[in-house]
Amino acid sequence: MALAGSFLVLLSTNRHGAMLSPDSVGYLGMARNMAAGAGFLSYNGTPVTVQPPLYPALLALVGKMGGVDPFSFAHLLNAALFGLIVYLGGLLTLRHLSSFPAFALTGTLATTFSYPLLQVSVCAWSEPLFIFFMLLGFLFAQSYMEKRDAASLLLFAVSVALASLTRYIGITLMVWGMFVVLVSNRDRPSKGAAHLLLYVLVAAGPLGWWLFRNYSTSGTVFGPRPSAVYTLSQCLNAAFGTLANWYVPSGITGPLPPSYGHYAVYVIGAAACIGAGLFLRRAGWRNAVAKARTISPMASFVAGYAAFLVLTSTMATYDRINDRLLSPIYVPLTLLLLVMVGTLAHSIGKRFSRKSVNSFLLAAFAVWLTHPVTLTLARATELVCKGGGYSGKAWRESGTVQYLLQPETAETERAVYTNNMEAAYILAHLPTRMSPARPMDADQDHPNLSKLKGRWPYEGSARLVWFDEGSRTNLLAFRDLQAVAKVELVARLNDGGVYSVSRK
Repeated sequence: MALAGSFLVLLSTNRHGAMLSPDSVGYLGMARNMAAGAGFLSYNGTPVTVQPPLYPALLALVGKMGGVDPFSFAHLLNAALFGLIVYLGGLLTLRHLSSFPAFALTGTLATTFSYPLLQVSVCAWSEPLFIFFMLLGFLFAQSYMEKRDAASLLLFAVSVALASLTRYIGITLMVWGMFVVLVSNRDRPSKGAAHLLLYVLVAAGPLGWWLFRNYSTSGTVFGPRPSAVYTLSQCLNAAFGTLANWYVPSGITGPLPPSYGHYAVYVIGAAACIGAGLFLRRAGWRNAVAKARTISPMASFVAGYAAFLVLTSTMATYDRINDRLLSPIYVPLTLLLLVMVGTLAHSIGKRFSRKSVNSFLLAAFAVWLTHPVTLTLARATELVCKGGGYSGKAWRESGTVQYLLQPETAETERAVYTNNMEAAYILAHLPTRMSPARPMDADQDHPNLSKLKGRWPYEGSARLVWFDEGSRTNLLAFRDLQAVAKVELVARLNDGGVYSVSRK
């Protein structure tokens, strides 16, 4: 299954390369600068603070050793990581479902053909590396809970440290690890305190160094971030709507939009209560408590990760909660559901024919698997044909990009502003500056332009490359730029335009 997963990612990205988003361009730009010895700098030469360094550092290391550009092998790295995710997820599933190997196989197949995991693995994103270290952490945590020795603790702490250096939300994994250490040593408090201190030093040390560097560089710990634009209710709706789409076949209900998330809250909550009641009744109290102890650490991580993501989304600007942000909990959440179903099936099988119960469940799993398999293969087919993001066919055939690639355009001595710096950098290899952002006191419909009028462009005159698609929401609209400066058309293309701008 691991080999099949790696092959699926390779097949999806072999023709066009890894999908590229603005975050991907940031990773690649940082990797190129690191490989060139310039340090932790973004593609525009500014210090990187909003992203941890491990994923671009890995790209830079491999690129430096092989003498190739990081983009040329980003899809190979992610294909290998996806295969490792399937393998580690399979090991984890089999450990918890050793009495139900067919259920373990179902969980591994669900991981192999997981739409959210494929989606993050075909992109030059850091999620696959984070999920890999997270699953390693789960396995080493289990080993530590059984042995409670220093070697297992160190492996566990190192996995958590590397995950935290890959994505900041690894802090949730770090805190969860502290909980695991404390619970594992509740009968020996002095030894537990020593192990907890060792864990914190190893797990938090590398990220602590990076955060100190961020503060020294920019005066912020996690980099500058705009205020949140989503309410708690909207974040909950998006989170539960995304989770429902993972497990509810679209052929039955159709894809559930995020606005249906509050209905999913009620359905999932009711199902959890009913499932817990049946779990206790059928499995028996002692058996249920024993099983709950084995899965409670993983359940606590899933709950803590989701809660942290929802709460922080109301404090700072993220993308709307989606498959990408929730993808790290896909494997443990699917495993938890299978453990509950397997335990109930075992108990029901004592009253009825166990063979009949298992056959029924396997048939139900086979039908359910058509949902993720269909979605995943359709997405893979689309990527083979068109690619995605900046590496896709649509962007590579962009008229604006082709214009920027002309030698006479690249040789202009004037400053170049654009509403999509990432596209200009990764596709046209053109250094640009971001077009003006909306003033901090700007009204959504009527921004205050007095601070810019007569001052922008700051060089007196410049070029403006304006893409019809891909503009950031925090930038001034094109009509606002026309109110601020003199804007004259140089070339109109099929998906944008090039303009000469000067102060009014």
